[in-house]
Amino acid sequence: MAKECDFAYGRRPICKPGTLLYSTKDLPARREPTLRLPRREKRSWPWSGNNFLQLINQKVVNIKALYAQTVSDQILEGQAACTNCVVGDGIYTSCVMVPGRNFCANCVHGRRTNKCSLGAQVQHSLPAPHATEPPIQAKADRTIEKIAKLIELERIEVEQMQELIVKKLELIQELEDSTQGSD
Repeated sequence: MAKECDFAYGRRPICKPGTLLYSTKDLPARREPTLRLPRREKRSWPWSGNNFLQLINQKVVNIKALYAQTVSDQILEGQAACTNCVVGDGIYTSCVMVPGRNFCANCVHGRRTNKCSLGAQVQHSLPAPHATEPPIQAKADRTIEKIAKLIELERIEVEQMQELIVKKLELIQELEDSTQGSD
């Protein structure tokens, strides 16, 4: 159905060589995109078929994301998925690599392709021009990079928590000093 819909915003790009829609228009549909249940703070996502199609037809990037979700043969799971998909961002349940690109369909839909961690993974894991890196090693390197990013985020969170604890202790000391001074 996604590939048969005549989306107004997609008519020009689908006919223009070099665009994502043009490169995916002739690929066979491989899956039916599944929508993610909204998180509590994002309850405004449309869940009826008509509302979903209206959402898709609002922007060319939404159409691109729907096509990529439908035709891509690379579903990324677990540590291979982009960090946005891992934390539950994006309209689709699966992290699907856009054919011929370094980002996933969820990040295309949200216009976050520059923040999609798949692009960074691909850039950092590219082998030297004449070297051939085994695919297992490349995947291990990407996983190590993701772990390093998560460790760095945890380190920052720990530092922030430590600062909060110090501030709380200072306030408690200030409160104790003021109550002892009034005795």
